[in-house]
Formats: sequence, structure tokens, C-alpha cells
Amino acid sequence: MKTKMSVSNNAWSPDVTYALGFYRIIGRIMGIWPLDNEDINSKKRVGECIDLMRRFLNNGNCGDILDMINVLTWFACAIMTAIKVIFLTVHQYKLYPIISSAVDDWSTISNEKSRLIMLRYALIGRKVFIIQMFGAYIAVFANLFIRLPFIISFWNDRFNPNVTIEGVPPWPSCWVPADLTFNHFIFFFLVQSGVVLVIGTVYNGCDTFFFGIAMHLSGQFVVLRKNLEHLNEMNKSIQYTDRLKYFVKRHKHILRLANNFEDTYNLVILIHVGTAAVLICSSGDSMIENEKLLLQVADTSISKY
Repeated sequence: MKTKMSVSNNAWSPDVTYALGFYRIIGRIMGIWPLDNEDINSKKRVGECIDLMRRFLNNGNCGDILDMINVLTWFACAIMTAIKVIFLTVHQYKLYPIISSAVDDWSTISNEKSRLIMLRYALIGRKVFIIQMFGAYIAVFANLFIRLPFIISFWNDRFNPNVTIEGVPPWPSCWVPADLTFNHFIFFFLVQSGVVLVIGTVYNGCDTFFFGIAMHLSGQFVVLRKNLEHLNEMNKSIQYTDRLKYFVKRHKHILRLANNFEDTYNLVILIHVGTAAVLICSSGDSMIENEKLLLQVADTSISKY
């Protein structure tokens, strides 16, 4: 279903940019920004992202059990990333009214009290966006940093241009050739580091996009409730009736947006919870396997003495 574009992506007011600017940037990077739903480049980015996740998952069928358990977190993130992008793309026609309404809300607000309420919820969304994306990039770059050649050399003192590398970040060693040279290692490192960055950006970007929309809708419900509190202050019956009609119409509009929001994300959230449960179980298995290995090493060391 295609939606006729009626809300401009350009010439946003400072308040609109403050509230939605981060989500527009991350949405365009992922190709899921609803206001660009007819842009062919957005569709290309969505296709490239999904294809990248597919290629990533196809490489996972190798290595021993411990390798597979250690990389399972990245598999789960890749699967969830593809699912999120697919669902947000399929349901763009439901997200479009939400975003366009948000732009209208910020562009037409005239009540300063309502504006302050909306700014408070927008600030919460911005803080969560910054913290989550910043934290994700710290985790990604830390993971890449500990796999740099000189870091590996520092820890095991075995790295040189002709020595086999024990894996490329953060994948199993069976994903790379056994006779990997230094130049090839750099190539694999850059390519797979790029994959890690894409997964981290899209995975967390979809979550922050979800949270930002939820915060705006929450703010609109609060604004609506505040407006209702002044309903009894109306002296004239005509004015009272007009305000009541506006309240009912506005409430119906926000509920329709909330239903669109729920339809878009309910299955994604369910899959997210299921994936988290699987990861918790696999992490427990990984801890058990590592403990067994440590016990075997300890037994071997004791037997030597």
C-alpha cells in the first residue's frame, strides 16, 4: 500500500527537529523512515541490510559447539535485525500516519504548557537514544579493539604476518582461511568489522526508533488529559460542546495511532522476548562448557605435579 506524501521532510521547525531529528537520521540510514516510503534508495538500503544479515547467517554453520555458542549472540542479533527491518518496512503505511501526525503536533502546538509536556517526553526519548546508541558503539568498538593484531600479540605473543589468526572479530576461526596472511587478516577484519557496525546500528536503531514513537504518543495522551481538566471551566455551553467534540475527536485519533503502533511492533516484541530467552539459556550452556574446560585444565595441571 502506498501513501501519498503530505508531510515535508524539509523545513522542519526547531521543535520538530529536536523531537524527531535523531529518528529521521537513523531511519534514513536503515531505509525505514516512513516519510521516505516511496524513495527507491530507501528500498535499496532495506534490501542490502536484509541481504547482509542473510550472508552473515549462512556463514554460521561451522566450528565446534563452543564456537557456535560464543557467536550465537551475534546470530540472534542478526536475525532480530532482519526481522525488525522487514516488519518496519512492511508496516510503513501504519507508521506514516504516526510520524506525519507527530510533525503536525509539533508544528501546530500553541499552548505553552502542552509544549513543555511534549518537550519533556521528547527529552526522555533523546536521552534513551543517545545512551543506547553510545553504549552500543562502545561495546562494538571494544569488541573490535581486543581483536586488533597488536592486542592479540600482546596477550599471546604469537602474532606475525605468517601465523594463523585464531578468528576474526567476533566470529569462529573456521570462517577464515587457515593460512591467513597479515594483509588478508586486515581485509577480513575491516569487512567483518563493518558487519558488526551495521548490526549494532540497525539493531539498536530500531529499538530507539520504537521508543521515540512510544514517548511521543505517551506525551500526546498526557496533553489530552491536561486539556480535559479545564473542560469544566467553560462558562458557555457552546464552548463546552466544541471543546468536548475536540477531545473526543482527538482521543479517537490518538487511539488509532496507538493501534497502528501496536500492530507494527507486537510480533517484533514477542520474537524479541523469545530470542532473549534463548540467549539466556545458551549463555548458561556456554558457562557450563567453559567451566568444564577449566576443570579439565586444572585436573591436567594437578596430575603433572
